Amino acid sequence: MTTNCFSPEYYDKFNCIASACTDSCCRSGWEIPLDDETFEFYKGFKGLEIEKNVEDGTDGDRIFKLKPNKECVYLDDNGLCRLHIATGGRLGEICDKYPRFFEEFDGFCESGISVSCPEARRIVLAASKSDYDTVCMGGDCSDDELLNYLIDARRTAFDIVFGSKTSEEAAERLLVFGALVQDGIDFGDLIAVDESELNSFTPSGSKPLIELCRFILDETEILYDDWKNSLLSFVEGKNSVADVSEDKKKSYLAYLIYRFFLKAINREDIFSVCELIYMAFALSTELSIGFDKAVGLFAKEIEHDCVNFDMILDWIQDNPIEIVENGLK
Repeated sequence: MTTNCFSPEYYDKFNCIASACTDSCCRSGWEIPLDDETFEFYKGFKGLEIEKNVEDGTDGDRIFKLKPNKECVYLDDNGLCRLHIATGGRLGEICDKYPRFFEEFDGFCESGISVSCPEARRIVLAASKSDYDTVCMGGDCSDDELLNYLIDARRTAFDIVFGSKTSEEAAERLLVFGALVQDGIDFGDLIAVDESELNSFTPSGSKPLIELCRFILDETEILYDDWKNSLLSFVEGKNSVADVSEDKKKSYLAYLIYRFFLKAINREDIFSVCELIYMAFALSTELSIGFDKAVGLFAKEIEHDCVNFDMILDWIQDNPIEIVENGLK
């Protein structure tokens, strides 16, 4: 039974900026489900015509209809929600929670804010190590031995990111760390990996980013032309390394760790998750659309789509980056 819910220190700093948002979720083109309780509540307000403005989504959910420009039908000319205005602030469950996310684990839950939202992204990309001191960092949050092992490992992963000289070094060290933690899982030796062990290993060869981009283009569902075009440009060699501060890039790495690290419990495969983090970070710094936009699009296309996410993890499992001992082939 879930008894505690943890979140980063920055979690409560988020407030929707509504009409001032440069990339409103109400203009996202997403299928936005409307829960039964709120639907019935809206039916009591004349003029909203809620029954005429919803339809069945691809998953069978009741969703809001979209205008031809992909905006929610209830978004007014000022960028505000007519439902929110008419009902004194009542929103459906999905609209009310976004961009917050929640993950249930054995004995506890975690919440955060997704970088798919520009305002949440601004907050997350300014985070420091201390922001994560309030998440589950000790191996006593659960009765599950493997989950506790991953929780302890995640604490070290944060140390690696914020203790490395550069974000690129941090990403490589994180990949090596994932391989060593995976060894512990595979051999049933759930003992903490010391950071000093990382110096003995290194990733072999270059990041298979082009191959990953081709896979995403060929196999995943793509919502946004900007995402598709940026991946195509990268495959064609038209990428450019983004000029972004080291602090900002480290903050993104820390976010990826918080967002994905404990998901390894589902497959007992932390190495693939660390590879995903490594690749997501590399793409964000090398796509021609720029760092912030790349971060946001990766979240929209991969983070929020469990099918796309699982497909990419499958691909990574089938195409692992080799980790070799320094000086040996």
